[in-house]
Order: sequence, then structure tokens, then C-alpha cells
Amino acid sequence: MKVRFEIAIPAHVRLIASLMRRRDREEVQAQTGQDPELAMAMALLESGYARTCFYGLEPLAMFGLAQLSILGNTAQIWCFGTTAIDRYPLTFARLSRRMLPILFRQAQVLTNMVDANDERAVRWLDFLGAVYVLEPERRRGRLFGQFILGEKTCRRA
Repeated sequence: MKVRFEIAIPAHVRLIASLMRRRDREEVQAQTGQDPELAMAMALLESGYARTCFYGLEPLAMFGLAQLSILGNTAQIWCFGTTAIDRYPLTFARLSRRMLPILFRQAQVLTNMVDANDERAVRWLDFLGAVYVLEPERRRGRLFGQFILGEKTCRRA
């Protein structure tokens, strides 16, 4: 099947939200306190770089970068996936790794929070080379840990 990356647009927000995995919806709600569709719309609005990845006709994910510090060349990376990730996990993992050099051209250090108990998400981030900093913090009943991609000097907490 053919893979394509499109510039993310508001119509993609509704599409991705309608196809999100339940655990991802719950994680977004716990982390942000917002409905996933609103959280995605805000992430898209705050991002200078955002793409939606399609595998064939199916959307896999919408992802992007919201600049945190121009001086520090740091951005908040975000990714909202669909149920298609579970059907094509290797494709998603390979595409994710392939996108990192492109993302690092936008910012050298990428960071965000991940549900520390979401084993699949943590494994995916480990595959991408993430390191974890600080102690996980509780948000709405879940533990979230900060991860960093691209920073070589950090060590796991």
C-alpha cells in the first residue's frame, strides 16, 4: 500500500478523532482535561508543523510540533493515532522512525508527556530513542512521564 503525508488540516481532526483507539482517547482526556477532538484542534492551531499520515486510504495518525523555545530549539511533539496503528504496527513504527530526521530539522529537542502505564506507547518511544526525565506525575488518576527525543545528555529518571 502507498503511504502519504498530507499537511494536517481541521478536517483531519474530526477524521482522526472518530477513529481513535479508546485508550488513546482516555489518555488525551487524562493528560489535557479536554475532549480529544478539542485537544487535537488546539495542538494543530499551536503547531508550525503538522502532518497526517495515510496508509492506503486509512489515516494512521496526525502529528506535529508546537514550538516551546526558539532560543533552545525545543518543541512539544504530539501524535494522535487511529485504530489502523494496531493493524499496521510495523509500518507505523518504521514511518515514525523515518520522520524523525525531518522533525529534527524543525527543532533539535522534542518533548512531551506519555502515560507511564501505556506499555505500547512507551515501547514505541523507546524504539524511537526516547529518554525519560523527572519523576512521573499524576494527572487525573494516571501517571505521566516526560520524554525527550534528540537530547543525548539526559538519563532515565
